[in-house]
Amino acid sequence: MKTSYGKKGDIVKKTVKNAGTVSKKKVSSVFKPKVSGKITDKSTSVKVYAKKGTTLYVKHGSETLAKKKYKKSGYQSLSIKRQKAGEVITFFADNKKGRSKYVEKVVSDVTAPAKPKVEAAGYDIRVTGEVGTGVYIKDVTVDDMRDNWIFMGVLEKKVEFFTPYMYYLLDEPWNDGPYQVRLVDAWGNKSKIVTVNIPNKGAEVSD
Repeated sequence: MKTSYGKKGDIVKKTVKNAGTVSKKKVSSVFKPKVSGKITDKSTSVKVYAKKGTTLYVKHGSETLAKKKYKKSGYQSLSIKRQKAGEVITFFADNKKGRSKYVEKVVSDVTAPAKPKVEAAGYDIRVTGEVGTGVYIKDVTVDDMRDNWIFMGVLEKKVEFFTPYMYYLLDEPWNDGPYQVRLVDAWGNKSKIVTVNIPNKGAEVSD
């Protein structure tokens, strides 16, 4: 998809990170732990299954987020501090024989982008928001059947200009809206919607 200035763009995917060495112990026949559910950037605990007599580690690279000795086999909850989206969290269990194989979980992003600032600028709209997010627009004219969200491009910098009529191919007279605008990140999280009119004279924006 092209923006109003011919730039192509894709919603930026956050790089998955693994912060260095996790453990120097050799892999043995220790039972590999099982992690229940997904880990998000809002998670403050994890639920993990491990075998009796093993010690479970939850690590981000060399940093230990949680450690627990299992007195019986089963699932137990461990508290962790919040992690950034895209980070890799590693789980393993160990005993005197060595350690289990790693179980790696990528932290999912469930935090929506902040609501963008949208201003009319002539026939364009000026969008201010989170860099790397996709900009979507929707024509909500009452008597219009165009009710689908259209991808206009990516915020490659904090402020970008987009031209709605390039996507709707509107006939004259000029349709001044209203239009709805929102941001969507690589994880599919959607910002709150901003409504904007783009009249020939002046501009109006409402929350």
